[in-house]
Amino acid sequence: MDLRKNIRHFLNEEIDNRKIFLNQMNKFGLLNLLKMSGMSYDKLFSFGIGPEHLTRKIKQEFIQDVAQSLGGINLIEYDIEPIFYNENETEYREITYLGLIKVSVTVWYKVTHDISGEFGVLYYNLNDNIIDEIFDIVVELYDNDDIITESTNNEDEGTEKFDKVEYFIKKATKLINKMKFDAIKRVEFEYNKEIEGFNVNIIYDRQFAIDNPKNFNKVKQNSIKEIGTTITSYFPFKFLFYLHSE
Repeated sequence: MDLRKNIRHFLNEEIDNRKIFLNQMNKFGLLNLLKMSGMSYDKLFSFGIGPEHLTRKIKQEFIQDVAQSLGGINLIEYDIEPIFYNENETEYREITYLGLIKVSVTVWYKVTHDISGEFGVLYYNLNDNIIDEIFDIVVELYDNDDIITESTNNEDEGTEKFDKVEYFIKKATKLINKMKFDAIKRVEFEYNKEIEGFNVNIIYDRQFAIDNPKNFNKVKQNSIKEIGTTITSYFPFKFLFYLHSE
């Protein structure tokens, strides 16, 4: 097997999607993973990611990220039952609003059913059972609401309809081409409908090859491997890699 075929074989071998998704989730959070992949939360489980991988930290950050995307979540406005917080002999307390760093707890008198007050509680201070209940609510809200479009329309895309393919190409191109790879001029991405992933076009420097005939192949191979490792560790998609010269 010659060098080019060896490189192609290395880069095009089947990727362990589960490891890629877990890496993406642990690095950038669950919301970012869902946005970048365009998947629903339920579909994520088809790749072998289960409750055992969802730590308290990941759940809490997802809740806060979604709340930030929506500018806060008023459970009543979304027709969601408030979440029980605690109670005593005279008062009943329930969570009615999910903010960016804390929740709002409404306090009711049991006898009169009047509101007696309200106070905030930091997510950090909520117990695991309440975090789990809030997480389940926010996941359902995410899957039923177009949060991807709502949140990214407030970012730098500026389009009425969020295009996940264009979003990925823009982000990936910016990330990879900010890095320096010896013998490589640039990297370009294009959507591949057949694999529901992306072609990665690596353009190497022909002049570099002319000026460095002895070590060009080794330098190029190392750069291509580094590009492949970087892309597959950051982004949860299938990729096909192609070499071009310029």
